[in-house]
Amino acid sequence: MAGHPSAANNVMNNSKSFPPFLEPKINLASLAAQASLFLPGFALAIGLLATASIKPTGPSAAPGNFEAGFIVAGICAGLIAAGLLCALYAMRGSRRHKRRGDIFTRALVGVTINGVWLLLLAATIPAVVQARNSAKTPVTAPTPAPVSIQH
Repeated sequence: MAGHPSAANNVMNNSKSFPPFLEPKINLASLAAQASLFLPGFALAIGLLATASIKPTGPSAAPGNFEAGFIVAGICAGLIAAGLLCALYAMRGSRRHKRRGDIFTRALVGVTINGVWLLLLAATIPAVVQARNSAKTPVTAPTPAPVSIQH
């Protein structure tokens, strides 16, 4: 059979594909569901590490710390938003796969976690802006009341 032309064609056609145990099976919905779970934790780790390194060192460093804090918060918010988008993609793509319940469950947890984090970040924006504005206004000492001496 080795010399048969159809056997040679079979070998040539099969040489272009992977063996069944090495066949790459990338399930993008499953990867997106996993990413939706890991991205908020990654954002939290970045936020904690950056906050620990951006400590005020004096009055002259205070304005720069606010800008650095806003940059870090923006990066964290972007990662969390990406996690939310990954979770939504995974929910949409879970219909096409065999492990539908597993992917959908992870995506639902990802939507919940990322949504709560985004709401918390949005809720802190007014407080941060108010703190920024109060840091810009100079603090003046109260003027003493006039003292009247009666004889």
